[in-house]
Amino acid sequence: MKIEVFCEDLAGLKAGAVVIFNEKGKVAIRGLANEINRAIDGKISDLIESEEFDSAQDSFDYFFTFDKYHIPRIGLAGYDMKEEATLNPIRSAAARAVKTLRAKKIKKVALIVPTVKGWEMPDVSRAVMEGALLGLYRFEKYLSESNKKKLSSLILVGEGKDKRTLEKAVLLGEMESSGVRLARDVGNEPSNVLTPVNFANIVRKMMNKVNVNCDVLDHNDIKKEGLGLLQGVAQGSDEPPRMAVMSYKAGKKYPTVGLVGKGITFDSGGIVIKPDYSGLFDMKRDMAGAAAVLGVMYIVGQLRPKINVVAALPMAENMPSGKSFKPGDILISYSGKSVEIFHTDAEGRLIMADAMSYLQEKYPVDYLVDVATLTGAVVRTAGPSLVGLFGNDSRLLERIRKSGVQAGEETMDFPLYPGYKKRVKSHFADVKNLSYKGPSAITSGLFLEQFVNEGVKWAHLDIASIGTQTGEGTYRTRGATGGGVLLLTNLLLGMAK
Repeated sequence: MKIEVFCEDLAGLKAGAVVIFNEKGKVAIRGLANEINRAIDGKISDLIESEEFDSAQDSFDYFFTFDKYHIPRIGLAGYDMKEEATLNPIRSAAARAVKTLRAKKIKKVALIVPTVKGWEMPDVSRAVMEGALLGLYRFEKYLSESNKKKLSSLILVGEGKDKRTLEKAVLLGEMESSGVRLARDVGNEPSNVLTPVNFANIVRKMMNKVNVNCDVLDHNDIKKEGLGLLQGVAQGSDEPPRMAVMSYKAGKKYPTVGLVGKGITFDSGGIVIKPDYSGLFDMKRDMAGAAAVLGVMYIVGQLRPKINVVAALPMAENMPSGKSFKPGDILISYSGKSVEIFHTDAEGRLIMADAMSYLQEKYPVDYLVDVATLTGAVVRTAGPSLVGLFGNDSRLLERIRKSGVQAGEETMDFPLYPGYKKRVKSHFADVKNLSYKGPSAITSGLFLEQFVNEGVKWAHLDIASIGTQTGEGTYRTRGATGGGVLLLTNLLLGMAK
């Protein structure tokens, strides 16, 4: 896919179609869009004013210009910013437009960057690029016949004075999208292919491409290092565990952010197996947190921001067998704390706890952010669009909230209520991995908090709500969404300023 920026005289723009964005409720056509409108005798204004095109969110139509204009087709993409805090309407509208035009076998599409009240042009440009590229995503690796309809070129069109700014914004949007697509690719792999070993190999390969250091701990290393929780979760599977550790160094004078992503490549529930097929079907994506962190590190390697970033991806299958860990077992974590197993389907927090402790032990971590599809409780509470947010530092949490708005991945605050801490205490070990009574989303956060070192600013992101898209969607396509990549990228870039 060729990505271009065009900021010259519109007479020189060459494309099979040019897309104009129009906000619902607005009839005035301004800027570059109005140049095209005047050139075709006000046909765009006529169409909008007639209300035949109502500019509703994700509405899209196009018409032929015939001999009136040198570009043969003009598309109208509707979006609705009413009561919307993010630029997701722009992302979604861009995705709908390019997907529709691709289906019509149009190869080269130009999109005029709209003016959106309350947002700077670079942010809008990034959103258009993200929406278009992510909307075009398809996972066709296992199809005997892939779809032949493809776009060869995307052009973002802006004012001449904005060319350098637009170029930077488009490049950033393109890099961000590459990280999301990578996270989607691994998330859509079947679990018989994406075993912990193969996942670790992919991580190493992708980090080599962007010159980020990557070490992989095999099952012997995991045992030797004393990662007892990761080892315990993995022992019921024939597939051995792995932990990939990545590090990007900008310099000693910059802070260090540690990222941890849950990498359960298939979660049966273990001995306490999940009760129904619907609960099992999508468990190949219980590694969406690890996929998100991989995508972020891939972006970091390309952007080279002025901040140190280290990451750990613990990888395992949670399977039932004669070797599986069991309710009532007591495992010893990397930190030395003992953990009583109350439920084998609360395994994600176990491998995360070991990885969190490992990062803090091996690196001078100032900030620690973990990402996981951790609880169904967050899905039931936050619904399908919000990320569950927990943490111990108000400033870090506020940064994450703002990054979520910027990225179009908004968060919902959950408290680490001190009164519930006794629910993760065990009579026979230091902590237990599940509280049968009470708010499981909060107690899962309180469990992870036990493995945060004193003085480390920490946040926990539960992305169970946004990790998978069940329908086709627009820029969030069916299957793995790559949720969390844009939020974390915006967080790191903001902290690097």
